[in-house]
Amino acid sequence: MKNRIAILSLFAAFFVPAVNSKAAPQSQSNKASIAGTLTDPAGAPVAEVQVTAQPDASSAGQAVSVASSSDGSYSLSLPAGRYRLRFSRKSFTARELVLTVASGESRVLNLHLDLEPLSSSVVVTAQSVPTPAQQTTAPTDVISRETISERQAVSLPELLEFSPGIAVGRTGPFGGSASIFLNGGNSNFTKVLVDGTPINPPGSMVDFSSVTTENIDKVEIVRGAESAIYGSDAVSGVIQLFTHRGDTRIPAFSVYSEGGNLGTWPPRAVAQTSAASSANSTIPAPPPISGLMARVPTTTS
Repeated sequence: MKNRIAILSLFAAFFVPAVNSKAAPQSQSNKASIAGTLTDPAGAPVAEVQVTAQPDASSAGQAVSVASSSDGSYSLSLPAGRYRLRFSRKSFTARELVLTVASGESRVLNLHLDLEPLSSSVVVTAQSVPTPAQQTTAPTDVISRETISERQAVSLPELLEFSPGIAVGRTGPFGGSASIFLNGGNSNFTKVLVDGTPINPPGSMVDFSSVTTENIDKVEIVRGAESAIYGSDAVSGVIQLFTHRGDTRIPAFSVYSEGGNLGTWPPRAVAQTSAASSANSTIPAPPPISGLMARVPTTTS
């Protein structure tokens, strides 16, 4: 009797683990698989994109998160159910999708990620499509809204004086003409854009004396000839200004003024209005309605 019990125990010790080892792969095969490749607008792979699958209330399981590899590929293994997929990475606009996957289903999901508007690490001016700053071939300098606020520069020439390779020529104090010399070239060798629209007079330079910084969210400076993209007047480089865009559904209005002494009042007055388009609309958000700056000198006896 004892021998029979020993034989049964020995048989169970070898048989039970074998059964368990086969059960684990079978449960894995019941999961759904989602894989794909993530690319930027130029078609290059995007690495380190955080891909998160969040199950809804009716689905079992927990949230699963992975990061895309250097070739832009990612892969998720999920239990059957309904999930909200989110793709996010700095400098790119986050994307969200809702998918329902069945048990054992394999799905390929390739996505193009759009660059985030006015991102400090994305350059629009240097190439034909928006490109991360580290991938541009031309030397660039980006001045963000945070930098503009920190420098407290009132006019654009005052702001650009901090950038290397730029010289500012003035004919007098505030109100006199101000011209920009980029990379040692003449003032009419620099192409100036506002939200993609050239503002240079034909064959001439731009007078920056009345251009203020209140309504500017970002400045991109591209050094070197960009004639292939912007024409023959972009010999020394290109300066592009990106104006503020509304971010509220209800039109926003702001006004302020600053006063001082030395016979001026008010030295500066600013008024702005802006609004964003509907989230369901295919029309892009409108540019700012207005941005006004005024200096009213007075005389004292």
